[in-house]
Amino acid sequence: MNCAISADLEDNMLHAEHSLSGKSHAPFCVSLKPDMPPIQEPLATVVHDLGNLIQVATSAINVLSRNPLVSADVRALDVIRSARMSLDCAGGLVRQSLRAKSNGYTPVETVNVESCLLDVKDSLAIWEPETHVEVQAEPNLPRLVCNAIGFKAVLLNLMVNAREAMPDGGTILLAARVLVPDGAPAVEILVADDGQGMTRETLENAFIPLFTTRSSGVGGYGLSAAKNFVQAAGGHIKVESEPTVGTRVIIVLPAYSIS
Repeated sequence: MNCAISADLEDNMLHAEHSLSGKSHAPFCVSLKPDMPPIQEPLATVVHDLGNLIQVATSAINVLSRNPLVSADVRALDVIRSARMSLDCAGGLVRQSLRAKSNGYTPVETVNVESCLLDVKDSLAIWEPETHVEVQAEPNLPRLVCNAIGFKAVLLNLMVNAREAMPDGGTILLAARVLVPDGAPAVEILVADDGQGMTRETLENAFIPLFTTRSSGVGGYGLSAAKNFVQAAGGHIKVESEPTVGTRVIIVLPAYSIS
């Protein structure tokens, strides 16, 4: 049966998702035509369907990479590699979300910070040369105890925000160093850009879910999601920004041990 979806579908979806925050077992409710009943869509089903779409996109990338014309083009191979890494990460998020729905928890592990930073940089190679990503990691960083997939997702969120703030290109710094506040080892992760920066009003609202200054697309989740992850891992996050100068997001997470 064909359904004509109303023009304000996106607004309805955002409203439904916002209203369900904190209700892990509540379904999505998307309104269609006034004379049609709402569709009840469990979140786990949506995540599962996203997994199917990721598999299709991954298959398309694999077919494309085997084309002789593509395999001879270095730039095309870089683009395919970036896309494949992003799809792998997305697939990991889907599988983890479904397991968390089933088991009731998200696994944690000891995480190599420098390796995660370099993985994120590699996945964003497609941004070069307009947007350059520079990684600075102190040697022998202690490992973190958190969820590796979630940690990379937080970094990617912050990197995408940084790029959005630099429409004409620029440099994003992704750095990590050891901190020992009060004798307890920790790692500070910095994501800094030289973009447009934020006004005081924007900065004050930056962590509010669904707050965004974007004129199109769905935004307003990146910093909110980052804050939730960091706090769950026992750390803290802050944002420093100045219009026309740029933005610095600073995350401090407790370390597992000094290696």
